[in-house]
Amino acid sequence: MLSYVLKLLRSSILIWVISLANTSTPQAIPINLTDGNFRSDDLLKGVTATSSECAQIEQAVSAQVETQESACIRYWTAGFPAEAKTALSKVLIYIPGDQLVAGLPEASYLTRNPKAMQELANSMQSRLGVPFILLSTPGTFGSSGEHSQRRPLESKLMDSALNALKDKAPH
Repeated sequence: MLSYVLKLLRSSILIWVISLANTSTPQAIPINLTDGNFRSDDLLKGVTATSSECAQIEQAVSAQVETQESACIRYWTAGFPAEAKTALSKVLIYIPGDQLVAGLPEASYLTRNPKAMQELANSMQSRLGVPFILLSTPGTFGSSGEHSQRRPLESKLMDSALNALKDKAPH
């Protein structure tokens, strides 16, 4: 009996090793520069963007950390004066949470697009009465990066994105 169990274990280990050898990590996909709906592959595989691609998106900043890793972070604003010449005393920044549920995109994620995100920012600003920024995280809502790469890289990229937004604001 023991010999039979060992034989099964050896074959199981061999199958397991073979299955590990045949797995591959998903290949990140290029950033979507259109105004179409957000894609599930963005969340599942990650998104790449060059600095020149990021510059083509009006409401995006390039976030970079000391390891030279970077992400193109999209944002939507509402309630900012058109001719802001001085610093604002208050700005509310909202950063949406995880967009994956049990490893799949949250149900409404695939129905959203940049226009819907701007409408959400406008609605939130109207309800709250202060200038409002909706700031996406890496790999979500049209931003580059890998949504699955959480702390500490995500925190550092978000800090860089916030600093880039502050640099864009009037002082």
